[in-house]
Amino acid sequence: MPDLITTVKIVPRSPQNTAEMETLFDEMAASAVKGPGVRLWAYFGGDDGSYRLLERFENPEAEMYRLTHLDQEKLGRLAELAEFRDLEVLGETTPELETALADFSPVYRQYLTGVL
Repeated sequence: MPDLITTVKIVPRSPQNTAEMETLFDEMAASAVKGPGVRLWAYFGGDDGSYRLLERFENPEAEMYRLTHLDQEKLGRLAELAEFRDLEVLGETTPELETALADFSPVYRQYLTGVL
């Protein structure tokens, strides 16, 4: 089974928020890589001032572990500073993971073919 990949666009509510957001990204990434089954946790900056979080997990259970161990205080602060948009989940999921992500209205895409 291919890895599970999630991606979400993160848009600052104000350009003045970017420095604090990038600090939060660093702190959250440092703790994310310690989780079991985390293969990639990376933030990318966009020309439009937005960011894109790309996460890659060994399986849906690894993402559930990450979700349940995410620093809620940091996530809450990030939500105050930015909007989360366009969540996509690529690969097989579980009902538990879909329930956990439901508030973000994700688009789910199933693996079809490729080189793994």
